Amino acid sequence: MWARACATRCCQADFEAVQLDYAFARQSLAATTAKSWYLAVETRRLVDIAEQDVQLYGGLLKLAR
Repeated sequence: MWARACATRCCQADFEAVQLDYAFARQSLAATTAKSWYLAVETRRLVDIAEQDVQLYGGLLKLAR
């Protein structure tokens, strides 16, 4: 009888651990997705700025010649 009660408690503890692991994985995935999104937006804006710089410096080069 005690073994069965202990097994039930252990099984319940394992189930709760799996639930917490799953919740952590979901939150970690959401955080990684958000971070990747913001990095992609930032990178796109940096590329836009770099393209503007190329145009600006091209115009300055024409003026210097």
